[in-house]
Amino acid sequence: MHDAYRDRPYRVPMSSGTGDRAQEFGRLIRTAREGLTWSQDDLAEKAGVGRATVQRYERGDLGKTGFPDPDATRKIFKALDLDPREVAVVFGFVSREEIGLPPEPRRVFAPSIEEVISILEDPKVSDEVKREWISYLRFRTRDRRQTG
Repeated sequence: MHDAYRDRPYRVPMSSGTGDRAQEFGRLIRTAREGLTWSQDDLAEKAGVGRATVQRYERGDLGKTGFPDPDATRKIFKALDLDPREVAVVFGFVSREEIGLPPEPRRVFAPSIEEVISILEDPKVSDEVKREWISYLRFRTRDRRQTG
């Protein structure tokens, strides 16, 4: 039996190794959607799910169960052309190797983002300065979202 997903290049990096799994799930969907330049409405329409479902998933809000609805997830992943096996990986049920997925590719960023990452990873930069940078970036992001 041929596995179509095994031959696909993995377009959206998954796990950062830290953080909340629901947030990683949401980031996967949001990154894939934005890579296609779709709005949340576009994704909802193409997947046949409600916009509220897309919004909740992208926020990492999975309700009381802590897991996404299987039917909605399959529809969203199909619309985004994502391998649905990634759901089991992101929630920690299996590893990429156990289900035959290729290793995660290294994320490639724009040079300006790489510069910010290098500052935040630099051991010579104090934790206090790093916290100030992060606070400033969060402030600027909120400001941009409110005016944009």
